[in-house]
Amino acid sequence: MANPATKRLPEAWMDEFYRHVLEDALAQGTAAYWQRRARTFEEARPRLADFPGLTSPADLQAADARLRQVAHACRNRSRLAAIDGEYR
Repeated sequence: MANPATKRLPEAWMDEFYRHVLEDALAQGTAAYWQRRARTFEEARPRLADFPGLTSPADLQAADARLRQVAHACRNRSRLAAIDGEYR
């Protein structure tokens, strides 16, 4: 019985995969991409109206701090991309 790990993938599939990898790499170099990422993390922050379930207030505060820091890092990365003239 042949080993499925050694099975060759169709060339069209590989071309499509490589195209997506390249598109992702190019997108991650733009300021707009990092601005969207920052907004995503800001929107994920806990809100007062959210039902916290069994999560403690300290855990909610820690999650909020982490998400704020990640959003801030994304905005900083966006500024770097804009400096490089890649702002779209």
